[in-house]
Amino acid sequence: MVHMQSIPPDVSAALTPEVACEIAVYSDTIVFPEQILIHHPTDPDSYFPNYPHPVLVLMFENQGVVAWGVPLGVARPPVLVGSDEVPVTETAPDIETFIAARRWDAACFAHGPTMIEAQAEPLPDSAKRFLDAHYHPNLTTHGWPGHTNLRYESDSARIMLWLGEEQCDWFITAASIQELEATTRSLIGLSDLATSAWSIDKEGQMILNRIRGIEVPPEKPFWAKIRGIIH
Repeated sequence: MVHMQSIPPDVSAALTPEVACEIAVYSDTIVFPEQILIHHPTDPDSYFPNYPHPVLVLMFENQGVVAWGVPLGVARPPVLVGSDEVPVTETAPDIETFIAARRWDAACFAHGPTMIEAQAEPLPDSAKRFLDAHYHPNLTTHGWPGHTNLRYESDSARIMLWLGEEQCDWFITAASIQELEATTRSLIGLSDLATSAWSIDKEGQMILNRIRGIEVPPEKPFWAKIRGIIH
């Protein structure tokens, strides 16, 4: 049985119940500190198979695909992510970095009036060089949802990328519609964003239409629509 005394003190100090709720950004299932769940190397259902130390589970991905945890018996433990299908990977060097990255993600998704997204080709080296030169690199994590997860920012914009073997997911936000359009214009020539970028809502799609030079007829007012139905 593992007692609280066995939990790394930096983990128990940093990951309070309030912080755990704050960083469950993707509707993850919180485990610690609500309960203590340990996955051992020989457990048949371990999300960290063959890892040399027992792992304290912090949370599960919202569909149970992966789990995050910290190894026990390690002086300054990293945060791991893994499952029986996803290789066990050090996602962050310590619990503080993991929490900071999750908070950055939450701020990215909450930043500004809308978001531009893309499921694009794998990130070209030229696109990464542009981002490194024109935006401030923030925290990088590994293992999930991409094998590498990059975060960039400027005074008004945030750009998050999930790098995979077959695609790269982009998330672009800014403090206002005008700043989001300016940011998207600066990025649209990278990778295949000119064709793969999209937005879930009307404001974001209007930005892309303007950038792509697509003319969209103005929407008729409600009274005109009703008159058309009557006649």
